[in-house]
Amino acid sequence: MGNQFLGRADTATKLETPRTIFSQSFDGTANIGGQALVYGTGADTNRYINGGLYVRESGLVGNTQYDNRYSPRIGFHWAGRAGSNIIINSTGNFLFTDADDGDYRAVYAKTFIGALSGNATSATTATTATSANKWTTARTLTLSGNASGSVSFDGSANMALNITNHYATGSDSSNYLNVPDTRGTNVAPKDLTRSVKFEFKSHSIINNPYGNDSYNGLMSAAFYGDASGGNRYQIAFGSDMGTIPYLSIRTNTGGATSWGGWTLIPTMNQGGGFWGFKFPTNNTYLRTPPDGLLPNAASSSGLGYVGTSVWPFLAMYAKKFYGDLSGNAATATNASQLGGTAASGYLKTTGGTLSGSTSKISRAGTGSSWYNGRTNALFTTSSVASGIYAPLWSAKSATGSWDVGTYTNDTLYFSFITDTNFNAGTNSPKTQIVFGDNGVVMAPYFDGDLLGNANTATTATNSNQLGGVAAANYINTSDTLILRGTV
Repeated sequence: MGNQFLGRADTATKLETPRTIFSQSFDGTANIGGQALVYGTGADTNRYINGGLYVRESGLVGNTQYDNRYSPRIGFHWAGRAGSNIIINSTGNFLFTDADDGDYRAVYAKTFIGALSGNATSATTATTATSANKWTTARTLTLSGNASGSVSFDGSANMALNITNHYATGSDSSNYLNVPDTRGTNVAPKDLTRSVKFEFKSHSIINNPYGNDSYNGLMSAAFYGDASGGNRYQIAFGSDMGTIPYLSIRTNTGGATSWGGWTLIPTMNQGGGFWGFKFPTNNTYLRTPPDGLLPNAASSSGLGYVGTSVWPFLAMYAKKFYGDLSGNAATATNASQLGGTAASGYLKTTGGTLSGSTSKISRAGTGSSWYNGRTNALFTTSSVASGIYAPLWSAKSATGSWDVGTYTNDTLYFSFITDTNFNAGTNSPKTQIVFGDNGVVMAPYFDGDLLGNANTATTATNSNQLGGVAAANYINTSDTLILRGTV
């Protein structure tokens, strides 16, 4: 049989039949090295048993222990450096622990899918960590600007932040705004951005022309963040140092470096049953009836007034008044501007008439020099062209009218025009008396005595028409003429 022995050998240097371990052939002649590859088998239940690697609890204690030292684990060891474990505890959670399970190991991954809960308190970056119990580093939340306050926050508990509002003041700061004392400076329109603020200012710093006080309250407002959002505004609060308030406003564009001029905002006041706008100058008001802010058809009188704080009327000046003017409308220039009571007391500039037994035009006598008569006369015509008839006044009589006017060659005419000629448009006076600039009076005839320089009369129907020196030169036409002496 040579050197062959049949039967069982206690030891051998090689397996008769090689075995596959972790997908590698092993016959006992050398150690297995390289990558271990283990295939599992498919199963519908308890798939952990059929995996490529099946790890059980220590000592096979089953469910009699809860201590992690007995947990199924895979150990990792870097010689001389570190050891770590992956274990599954009795509740089925995976734990990454150090060599002796004394602490947890950090887990690093590019992306975590799903929620991270439990001991994910120190995660600093996780794209899909939907929740965490705590931030690794606590952060401080700080407020600045018109409110201030700060608090440290790590997410482990709710926190309360105490806020100081720099515009709030008083014991109940929620109901009051603080007004800073910035009396010596004023912001330019371009420096206001989307804000409204109140400040204490020196009257002279903001150049407010209204009010007698040395200081003003100032409100500044900007409704947009840059110049494209429109103008900025300032409203100044002033007074007469008494009970009269003065409100004024100014504005300029959002990019301007200076403010425009102030415009007064009229305030309302009530007196004598009337409401009116109140102005600083002369303490005057624009009055309206009690039942209407402005005159309108709904008011009881429909009239507006101008008066002072005790309501006497003041003069109102305008280029033209439309509609009726009543009361003291003494200087209205035409009849269409007068109405009511005033119309009966004034003449229209064209076409006006006087009616009533007491109607008249009168004035006190005014002393004047001869040459200034045209300036001081009650009725005047300012100019007249040569060769035209310019009547000054006309007096109606029973069947016609006496008209007085000037005509060419500096003469004054008293002309009687019959109603018949007037109605027919016949340009023919019945009678005229003419006064020349040389003192000559011309008339169709004279009735009665003529005294003075009547020595050039050419006809006289009776002696009663002559007198004085002229009478000695004429005889009565009814007397008998007796001649004596040589004829």
